[in-house]
Amino acid sequence: MKKVIHIFGMTNTGKTTIAKAMVSKYPHLNIEHIDADEHRLTTCKDLGFSKEDRIENVRRLTELANNSKADIVLLTAVTPFEQSRHAGNFNVLLSAPLDVLVDRDTKGVYSRTGGVAGVSSPFEDAQVDCLRLDTSKLSVRECVGEIVKYAGLLPKYAMFVGRWQTLHAGHDWLFNQRLDKGENILICIRDVAPGPKDLLTASEVMQGMEERYSDLINEGRIRLLIIPDISSINYGRDVGYEVVKHEPPEDIGRVSGTSIRSLNTK
Repeated sequence: MKKVIHIFGMTNTGKTTIAKAMVSKYPHLNIEHIDADEHRLTTCKDLGFSKEDRIENVRRLTELANNSKADIVLLTAVTPFEQSRHAGNFNVLLSAPLDVLVDRDTKGVYSRTGGVAGVSSPFEDAQVDCLRLDTSKLSVRECVGEIVKYAGLLPKYAMFVGRWQTLHAGHDWLFNQRLDKGENILICIRDVAPGPKDLLTASEVMQGMEERYSDLINEGRIRLLIIPDISSINYGRDVGYEVVKHEPPEDIGRVSGTSIRSLNTK
């Protein structure tokens, strides 16, 4: 499911800086940044800074975000009015004391006589559920980390390693031991040499899994990865994960990929 993160706050709170830092730090996450200032020159160039125009501005940006093909969309805008603060499924309010915002002002925004949200025009208190970050106290790096945790952009996975030759109910049972607990799983497919027990290539195994678990893959619950063949799994001290062995019930334990393959070859 696409994640739209609406980052809002007064001018110079760091919205654009933080969004750009996220895009740069996580290039593998397929992030798109939709910035209100940039779209003032294109999509929203006909709009001013009245309440009605500000609301329409965010509406248009929200439509762009919803139509984006990216997995994660960062929408950055001042968004001074509460009724526009439902643009994303995650909301982040950035703030800083006014004197800090003025010190950061390289464009002379706070010297204008009108249209400055929070000074000469309203910036309504946020009632929407949101992550609140004071950028006068937190670095860009720290803000990025808080947003990543808040939106769950780097979820943990329960890892399974195997050949998975001839998928069967036993494999389904095994994966469901974690899926049924609400966890995501990473299935590592060993790239083994062909042989009597390994009739399929790793790519063919992956294709079979993509077909069998397509819905869960599309939901982000399952990820697949082909890895080189391994001789052992090694670990040192406790480093934030556990090693778990799942003992199947008798009826599941009797299911054998070898027996299935032998039936298929008769």
